[in-house]
Order: sequence, then structure tokens, then C-alpha cells
Amino acid sequence: MLDDVTQLRSIESQLKQYQDADWPALYEANPGQALRFQQVMRDLEKQVSQKQQEINAKVQHVQQATQKHHQFQWESAEKGARQMIGDISAADNAAMLRTVESLGITPQEFKSRFADPRIIAMTHKAAKWDALQAGKSKAVQAANQAPPVVKPGASKGPGAASEQKYKDVRASLRKSGSLQDAAKLMLLRGLK
Repeated sequence: MLDDVTQLRSIESQLKQYQDADWPALYEANPGQALRFQQVMRDLEKQVSQKQQEINAKVQHVQQATQKHHQFQWESAEKGARQMIGDISAADNAAMLRTVESLGITPQEFKSRFADPRIIAMTHKAAKWDALQAGKSKAVQAANQAPPVVKPGASKGPGAASEQKYKDVRASLRKSGSLQDAAKLMLLRGLK
């Protein structure tokens, strides 16, 4: 294709010489030669047009071949990534797209430059990590609000037994109203 462009530039250079000629003076000096030069100029214009069409056709062919190659590479990379990480859901695809775009990479650029199953697998892991980090504050908050874990049969601590005894005596005082229960409650309150 480089040879075609070189030939096109050469033909355009020759055509420019004919276009820049002093046509009125040439017709006045030698009308026959002027007509021949005009015919040569028309032939050069046709050659330029044909060469441009050839180049455009070759460029279009190369672009189509490149696009097919990129598509094949991407499909192969996706297949390899699925073998590495399993099925990828639509939500996973959306998360990976957000991760890629957050890095300033367009989807087209990613597909053309990073059609490698290892890169796709890393992007999948990065998207999963981002999702975990996004939900981290909720998980920490839920963990902080959860009651403490107590093993079955474990002691509730030294103050828990005396607290329970105080509550029991107070409840019995409410029921009975006896002086003896009131004295027990006063003793327990003083110990507390």
C-alpha cells in the first residue's frame, strides 16, 4: 500500500505541473500541443482518481481484516477467561465495565488492547474487590451492632451472678413486701 501512495504522489505531482501551466499562452503559441497537454492532464486526473479508489479499497480491506482479528481475539480471550473463572453473569460484566471505565479506559480500547484472558480475570477480581469494599462499611456497622458472642455454658462474669440475685430479691420484695426481704435487698445494695 505504501507503493500505491508513492505512485499517487508522483502522479499528483505531474498533474500539478500541467494544472499550473499558462494555458492561454500555450494555446496562442501552439494550439495542437496545448490540446495534447490537455489530454495528458485529463489522463493524469483519471489515474489519480483510479489510484485513490485502489488505495481506499485497500484501506477498507485492512480495516475490515483488523476488525475481524480484534473480534476473534476478544472472543478467544472471553472463552479463556470463562475457563479460568467460570461463568460471568451480566452483573459481573457490568461491574467489570464500571471498573474499566473508572480507570479511564473505553470498552473499545479494552477489547482491542487487552484481549487476554488473564487481564479479563484480573479485571473480574478487581470488580469483585471494589464490590466488597463498597459494602464494607455496611458489614462493619452490622458487626458493631451485633450482640457479643457468648459460648454456651460460659460464665457471664463475676457481676452477673450478684446482679441476678439482686433482681430476684427485689422481685420477691415487691411480691411479699416483708421486712426480711427489704433487709436482704439493703444488704445486697450495699455490697453492690
